[in-house]
Amino acid sequence: MVTTLGTPTGRRVARRWSGRPRAGWATDLVTTLLGGWVVAGLVADGHAHVNAPRLETFFTPSHGVLYSGYVAVSVWIGWQVLAWRRRGRTGLGAVPVGYGLGLLGAAVFAAGGLADLAWHSLLGIEADVEALLSPPHLLLFLGVVLISTTPWRAAWSWPGPAAPSFRVFLPVLLSVVATAMFVAFFLLHLSPFSDWAPTSARAALFTGHEQRELFQSHGVAEILVTTAALLLPLLLLVRRWRPPFGSATVLFTTVAVLTSAIFDFRQGALVLAGLVGGLTADLLVGWLRPAASRPGAVRALATAVPAALWLPYFGLVAARYGLGWPATLWAGSVVLASLAGLALGLLAAPPDARHGRTSLEGALAPSGDRRLPPRLRRTRRKRHTTYVASSFGSSRSNGRKVLGPSCVARLLALRPGGVILLIPMVVVLVAGLWLILRPIVSGGRTGKGEDR
Repeated sequence: MVTTLGTPTGRRVARRWSGRPRAGWATDLVTTLLGGWVVAGLVADGHAHVNAPRLETFFTPSHGVLYSGYVAVSVWIGWQVLAWRRRGRTGLGAVPVGYGLGLLGAAVFAAGGLADLAWHSLLGIEADVEALLSPPHLLLFLGVVLISTTPWRAAWSWPGPAAPSFRVFLPVLLSVVATAMFVAFFLLHLSPFSDWAPTSARAALFTGHEQRELFQSHGVAEILVTTAALLLPLLLLVRRWRPPFGSATVLFTTVAVLTSAIFDFRQGALVLAGLVGGLTADLLVGWLRPAASRPGAVRALATAVPAALWLPYFGLVAARYGLGWPATLWAGSVVLASLAGLALGLLAAPPDARHGRTSLEGALAPSGDRRLPPRLRRTRRKRHTTYVASSFGSSRSNGRKVLGPSCVARLLALRPGGVILLIPMVVVLVAGLWLILRPIVSGGRTGKGEDR
């Protein structure tokens, strides 16, 4: 029988599962929504610092939204602890699972708020990167992350369904989105959805060689940092659950929209890249079915998602604002982001070194292999290794080694491996064709203009 935290049966099972109490689905949802209140205050405060850099006081409307949201979520978490104390729980036994670090986060946020008030009184109001890296603001960031991840951490240890419905998964998803947005906010100076997008207008501001190198290096860093900020939460989700369709779309699009809102949507069309990348990621999750027991699928997802995000991004920049990068640079950035994604995928799903497996065998082995007895496991591994070798086109015929005619088809049938190999090859092919055709097209247009 499948139960959820929002049902009475689910709550009874939860109490038997752990000595500490567990919050219900509705409690986690309220915690997440109150955390969203803090997100709204953070975005408003960022908008004020970016667009009105001459703020002279700590007491601003955006700070009012931010700190009132903090008070609301802190009171709500404290109320949950008091409710369990009234039922006879004492000490840590009255703190629901996952909510302990939330209480700590509330204390850290309070300390950061007092430090922020003193900092502004002594040193004034910061702007730009200084505002993001201010020590009191980093304390606020730590406290908010501990609070916002509370429903996520609470659900992580819950032995519920591995493939929950969108409704059941909603508190976790909103918690992940809020956490990712907090991280993205404190990396605004390295966000490709900001004013530092690689547009022609921005590139025209950098005329010297060193200035152009700085502009391009900053842009590549934006791509890599944002890849990690969006991909890591998705990889953690697929290791624990099979997220319902739309999870990656909500995650990517929300971060892109709120980041662009801080800059008054001056490059607002670029948020469509988050929408396209999220939809593609959801399709890949449904097709590859990544999980902890399928490490190859996790790595394939991590490699393909960056390309699905940044190819539409550069296309939108070129179509709407004019691309200020040469083809070599933007195509190389996409390939580098995919390789960085593969590295993150290897960290999220490392090779299985048990029983003498190689990384290839671990990635392609049947999911039920680990549950077999050692004798049957050895027999099955021999048969599977033979299948893997034949899948790559190597076979024996009359004592000779020949290449199978369906080598490519068999390779693509191994879905994770096929995606890993195809994505970089397609990107490099498209970039190469563009480099070859661009001088021809440009020369033809120039010639037509001269004839006229």
